[in-house]
Amino acid sequence: MIIFSVFGLIFLTLGISLYVMSDKVQIAEVNYGDDCAANVGEDQYCDLEFNTVADIPGPVYVYYELSNYY
Repeated sequence: MIIFSVFGLIFLTLGISLYVMSDKVQIAEVNYGDDCAANVGEDQYCDLEFNTVADIPGPVYVYYELSNYY
């Protein structure tokens, strides 16, 4: 019985800390499909600038999403 209480307390602490950390996540989505459609080919690139609503303290992680890709 005491083992279940110890594990319950550990997982409760872990769950609360993960919830607090996930509450601080900020998301900014930029759709570049129409803006970069002309830059198709070799040695060409596309620069996009976007503004955020609030300052984002570091570290900043960037994720790239593909949709309708088979």
